[in-house]
Amino acid sequence: MPSKKSGVPKSFSGKTGNSGPAKTGGRPGEPDKKYGKAARVAQADKKFGKSARVAAELGGKKPSAWREVEQRRPLVSVLDTADQVTGSLEVVVTKTVEASASEIFRAFNDPTRRGWSTIPNFVVRTAVAPRFLRIAMPDGTEVSVAINRKGNVRSTIEVQHARLLDAPAVDKAREQWRMSLGRLAEMLDAF
Repeated sequence: MPSKKSGVPKSFSGKTGNSGPAKTGGRPGEPDKKYGKAARVAQADKKFGKSARVAAELGGKKPSAWREVEQRRPLVSVLDTADQVTGSLEVVVTKTVEASASEIFRAFNDPTRRGWSTIPNFVVRTAVAPRFLRIAMPDGTEVSVAINRKGNVRSTIEVQHARLLDAPAVDKAREQWRMSLGRLAEMLDAF
């Protein structure tokens, strides 16, 4: 005589191979594979190469780019609303000059050599000789200056003036930097 463990037939007892959660993301509560850690790791492998990743993991160090890929980022960036309303405009002016990068760097960094500038009383906050300067302007705006070498005696200056309030301020800053960089080029040619 068959044993009566339950009134449910054996085929409905839940012991079939199809029980459990759907295989969209593995265990319950896990995200889809499209957004899971394995997908982020695969993106890093694709970007940097699997052998480089294995070597980095064996050495105990991961490049920051891999850590960024593996960390979940918010879908909406968190911005300060005050920065969105005031000072969100910027202007970029580029000029190629017949001078070395170190001469250009000294012209920006040394207060005694700022006769070329229409605003000579700016303050250099950060300087990486002879490539980069971050400048605080008297009106509260910020300027980043990148100096790129184009050979021994030729360089490109890229000035990015940020935190401008409105379109007239952008036009004024663009014109000031074009005039200032032109005067800088003339001054450096005189040396």
